[in-house]
Amino acid sequence: MTGSKAKHRTIRSYYAAAENVMGADLGPLKIPAPPELPEPEGMKEQAMAAAGFVPRAAAVATIAKARQQAAVAAAQQARQEAREARAAAIEAAMQRRQLLDRIDAQGGVPALDRIDELWQRLEATQREAAQVRSELAKLAEDRKADQEHIEELRAWGEQLTEYAQGLESALGGGPDAVQRDDFRL
Repeated sequence: MTGSKAKHRTIRSYYAAAENVMGADLGPLKIPAPPELPEPEGMKEQAMAAAGFVPRAAAVATIAKARQQAAVAAAQQARQEAREARAAAIEAAMQRRQLLDRIDAQGGVPALDRIDELWQRLEATQREAAQVRSELAKLAEDRKADQEHIEELRAWGEQLTEYAQGLESALGGGPDAVQRDDFRL
């Protein structure tokens, strides 16, 4: 049998080696720097951006811009429709006038004369209706002003009544008492 070929140390040699290692100047300890962490204030935005979320301010700005663009588009469409309606009305009036001119050139038709007369009466009635509406609006404004004046007079009358009652009670029991005649405001 053969024994182990390991070299054994004595306790004295072990402590001597440890003393050499411990006594040696190793210099400052070098600890590796930790990985950089994101700034706390930007961490939420980074996580939200990574998840595909848009910041609230950006979303609000996008929505406001979309609303503004929709309003501009609606206004343009309304202007275009108004232009088309005016053009159609002008075209219809021109066609009507041309038709009436042709009929007049051929000697006229009594029914068309009646239609023209009715058309003029309709336009006159529409003008009168617009005038009546404006007068009614003015009367409503005047009535409102009158109601406010009546309320002011009513409040003034109530104050005057209170003042008179105060005078009556102040003068009501002394030698110079005023004779009561049941007069009320």
